[in-house]
Amino acid sequence: MAGESVISEELNSLINVEFGLEAYEIEKGMVRKFVEAIDDPNPRWQAETPPTFPAAIVPKALLNKLFNADIP
Repeated sequence: MAGESVISEELNSLINVEFGLEAYEIEKGMVRKFVEAIDDPNPRWQAETPPTFPAAIVPKALLNKLFNADIP
């Protein structure tokens, strides 16, 4: 099986797909929990959101497709 992709065609079809806009209300507590989860003690994150924070917010449509995809 050398050289054969483990990514199914269904998953591959999700690459570079645009999803509609979604609005999220971000609370300080959510950012604080995220900072604790990534174990980053930088005091800068007391005043602003870490640049990796958007990874915590995934469009619901994408999550639905990922969790229902046929994954080998």
